Amino acid sequence: MDKLLFIPLLLLTLACSNDESSVPAENLSELEVSMIEGSPWNYNSAEFVSVAINEQDLSEAEMLQETDDLLNSVNLVFNNNRTVTLNSNNGQVVYDFSVSDATMTFISDGDTIGTLEEVQVDENQLSYIDTFEVTNDNGQTNQWKARLFFMN
Repeated sequence: MDKLLFIPLLLLTLACSNDESSVPAENLSELEVSMIEGSPWNYNSAEFVSVAINEQDLSEAEMLQETDDLLNSVNLVFNNNRTVTLNSNNGQVVYDFSVSDATMTFISDGDTIGTLEEVQVDENQLSYIDTFEVTNDNGQTNQWKARLFFMN
């Protein structure tokens, strides 16, 4: 009989356990709420924006192919506690994020690791501009910006 009482108590304890990703951060912006509510966001496509360095003399199409190759399995899950989980074929990484004036910053151990520009959420689509840099074996670098589109 004691075992029968233990099982419901265990289930109640698990149901009431503290899930940090569901604890809301203070003063979430409308954009942050939209990103959280739309999660998960699955990479869909990219549009070329601009090139800063083109030492490898790549075409826009080649740069976009590099972008697609890097992101083809990526999905993003934004959480109430201002963390984002990035899932890919290479595993899972969790970063803190902050949003200000449509600019999102990813933070790891207090250091900024990436800045995304012109972040927008429209119905079932998240988009932003990101900067990519690739260096080949000869030390030639390409750096470009692309607008990325994620769908939920």
